[in-house]
Parts: sequence; C-alpha cells; structure tokens
Amino acid sequence: MENIKKVAIIGIGLVGGSLGLAIKSLNDPPEISGFSRSPKSAKKALKKGAIDKACQDIESCVNDADIVFIATPVSVIVDIVKEVGGHLKKGAIISDVGSTKSSIVKTIEGFLPKGIHFIGGHPVTGSEHDGIDYADARLFQNFYYVLTPTPATDSNAFKTLHALLTAIGANVIAVDADKHDEILATLSHLPHMVAATLVNMASNQVAKKQDWLSLAAGGFRDTTRIAASKPALWLDICLENKQALVDNLKSFKNSLEELTSLLERGDTAELKKILTKARNIRMSLPVAGKKDITDMHQLMLLVTDKPGVISDISLTLGDLGINIEDIEVVPLTDKTGFLRLTVLGKKKAANAQEVLKKKGYSVEMKSIG
Repeated sequence: MENIKKVAIIGIGLVGGSLGLAIKSLNDPPEISGFSRSPKSAKKALKKGAIDKACQDIESCVNDADIVFIATPVSVIVDIVKEVGGHLKKGAIISDVGSTKSSIVKTIEGFLPKGIHFIGGHPVTGSEHDGIDYADARLFQNFYYVLTPTPATDSNAFKTLHALLTAIGANVIAVDADKHDEILATLSHLPHMVAATLVNMASNQVAKKQDWLSLAAGGFRDTTRIAASKPALWLDICLENKQALVDNLKSFKNSLEELTSLLERGDTAELKKILTKARNIRMSLPVAGKKDITDMHQLMLLVTDKPGVISDISLTLGDLGINIEDIEVVPLTDKTGFLRLTVLGKKKAANAQEVLKKKGYSVEMKSIG
C-alpha cells in the first residue's frame, strides 16, 4: 500500500469504524482521518484505534487524502461528495459503502471534478447492531465487497481501491450498478421487509397475551434478527431502491398466495416439493472460509489503454460470480499493456478465460499455486 499515504473516512459507525480498524491492522498502514457528525462517536473511534485523527470538519478530513470512504446513510452520500469534491487533491479516489448503487453512481459521475475518481462500493456484510461500539477489523474477511465500475472508471484508481480492499480480507467482485440494485432487492432488502412484517404481525397476533412473545423459538429469532436494524437506515434504502423492492414484494406476494392455495387444497406433494427445494438451495449456500493459495490462477490479458477496459473486464468476471484476488497493470507502450488478474480456482479461471476470449481478448492462463 505504498501509494496510499492517507485515508479519510466520513461516518465512523459500524462500517466506517470497521474499515478504519481493518486498514490500521495492515503492515505499515496509511494515516486515517475521520469525521462524524457526532463528536462522541469520533472520540470513541479515536480511542478504539479506528482513526488516527478526529477532524472538526469534512474539508480538513479529506485534505490530501488518497482515498475517501463515505460510510453514511445512502440519502446523504451524493451531498457529501458535492461538499468534499472541491477539497480533494488531483487523483483522489472516493468510494461509498451504501447498499444501493445505481442512482448514486450515475449522479456523482455527472458532476465530479476532472481528475477525481469515484467508484461505488458495497460491503455485503454487517450486523443488526450499529455504531462504533460494534466496529470490528474482521468484518470484511472472506465476505464479498461489491464495486460498481463504469466505462468512465480509471484503471489505476480501480486497481488501487481493489488492492486495499483485498488486503483487508474482502472478496472483491465487480457488478453493474443497476444489476446490483436488482440483486440486493431480492437478497437483502426484501428479507428485511419480510422480517419487519413478520415481527409486527406476530406482535399483533399476541397483543392480548403479550407474554407469548417470550415463547419465540430459535426459528423466529433467526428469521427476524435483521428486523432489529436501524429504521432510519432502512427507510433510506427502501426509498432509494423503491422500484426493485416493489417488484420483489409483488413477486413474494404471488409466492405466498400460491403457498396459501396449496395449503387450502391440502396438496402435500407440491408442498413437499417446495420445502425440499428450499432446503436444498439453503444447504448449498457457500460458507465463508479460508482461501487455498495453492489453487490460485493467473490470467494475462493484452489490453489497449482506453476508457472502459477495466470496467468491461471486471464486470464480465463479476457476471460469472468470480471475484478477482489481485490486479496488476504491466505497461508495454503508451497505449498497450498486460492486465494480470489472479483468480481462485482452476475451473473459475478457465471459465473466465473462455468468456473473455469470446469477447475478443487475448488471454493466457497459468497456475501460480
């Protein structure tokens, strides 16, 4: 991380604080400055070691920063970028951690000063708890961290941010911003709405005998755990990703109506199919684990240095569900160079090579384990 001397974090809660702790745990870490609207949170972050300096204002926090992370509610991310844009040095990288991306990415790219780079980000990890008290350097280890590059994304900026996030243990994957919002509406935003609805429905059902909620077993607690998350945060997410969430709620409603009809008919065969399918899918979900470095493979691509190349390649692998472990740019001439990508797993590397070749790239693959 020799080219990163200073990192600024705006918003020092669970995610912002965890980013600070994770970066400070690296060998020879950069200086980290932090800003929070709450002086109490900033003081705790400083005491906990998540930041080196608690700033009194945003401008001084981002001054001379190489990378700026905005770890605030999604509704204020754009305004903060507008506020800090004129105070950043040329070449600075801004990234956010919001769980909605499309509107944020498109809006910011429309006004960002020349020479300042924005790359949307979303760490797919977290907790129902909030605040700096729950910050943990291990929050990102072996969890996916989504980046949403566009054709305007600078290759070196992407490489720098990717390297830092990989260094703190995240599995970095590139996804188109629109596609990200569609996926997260199904896998994250809908489950939260379902959990909140289930808790409220259960409460209404036992309103006359409130002690019944104390009988809630593990299944109810596991299913509704995320309903304990901060309401203001989720209100912002719902509004930012409204259409995709509405579409998913309608689809879920149809599924519930189908299930209701099966129960009313007593169709045990179809009910068993639904339950069996759900169990099989749930059991097949991947579990975070350690990486086998002996199974690392390298892809070497001859590329032309032009806008959109890094976005095209990283999003192509992202569509395949493949995260890039490492990126290295090896210049050959002013206009061409090699892009060296490291991928975990021979099968995934071979799949990536095949798809990239079909797109017209010259790709060589070798094992480095």
